[in-house]
Amino acid sequence: AIIDDASRYIVHARFYWSEGVESMLDGLALAIRRFGVPQRFYTDNGSAFRSDHLKVVAGRLSMHLPHTPPYKPKGRGKIERFFRTVREQWLPKDDVVSIESLNAQLAEWLDRYHHSIHGSLGKSPLTRRIDIPKAVREVPAVEDLERKFRMHAKRLVQRNGTISLDGKMYDIRNAIPGTWVDIAYLPWNL
Repeated sequence: AIIDDASRYIVHARFYWSEGVESMLDGLALAIRRFGVPQRFYTDNGSAFRSDHLKVVAGRLSMHLPHTPPYKPKGRGKIERFFRTVREQWLPKDDVVSIESLNAQLAEWLDRYHHSIHGSLGKSPLTRRIDIPKAVREVPAVEDLERKFRMHAKRLVQRNGTISLDGKMYDIRNAIPGTWVDIAYLPWNL
């Protein structure tokens, strides 16, 4: 989940099969496309948040990337409280049919959460979000946001006209064997 600190509005929440960089960047990309680029993306010190890929993306988006000091959970209080609310008020106790149905249920619950009065705000997260000035930069609809999330690598074209990337072979048409090629790719969508 990604929370707007000032309004407690959840700009992205979703269940993924892993907690890695790819899942986090997918959520961040969706949140940015929908709400804009934040001035700061404040995170904890998990490996996904310390990844080189996130640093590259933050640089390309001119987004400051501060981290909570190690072993100082106070800076993560709002998101941790949100996770507690999810566990106490919603998280299904029975078997879930699929991750898609789990995410659909979460989206329905989030709609109610955004419209409910928040104890410390005295108003709903949605109302608070509407009341405060935007602290994000809009992303023009024509901008290729995916391009800012791509990783780059150099690979040697093998004799059979293929390259290897993340343990998989890819056919590179019209490439001359023995030459190096620049690859721009999304790790979660090879």
